[in-house]
Amino acid sequence: MSPGALTEGEGEGAAPPEQARLIRVAVVYALPERQYQVELELPAGATVGDALAAVADREPFADLDLAAVPVGIFGERVAAERLLDDHDRLEIYRPLLLDPLEARRRRSRAQPSSITSGGTSGGVI
Repeated sequence: MSPGALTEGEGEGAAPPEQARLIRVAVVYALPERQYQVELELPAGATVGDALAAVADREPFADLDLAAVPVGIFGERVAAERLLDDHDRLEIYRPLLLDPLEARRRRSRAQPSSITSGGTSGGVI
């Protein structure tokens, strides 16, 4: 067969090989004052790690330790080895400033008590 000749299944209307197909992925990162979103085109079979590497030299991603930050797709935590799908939204999460349980305790302490002296809270005993 000569170079460039079509093999069975190739030609007009045939699906491109997996390596030649591109997928579109959004990489997002939110700060309190600003949100960042970068649209990428990556080869099919790309991983979360590949997408992070593609944005590593851009602001604000260049200031992050992309190998250590937690990431997710549509709110679900994922590993760097996970394969990406077309139109995935890769989210880079910021570290928590305060443990959620501790934040709840602080809010509870800051609210006035609903129990008055000598009375009950109105609940069933």
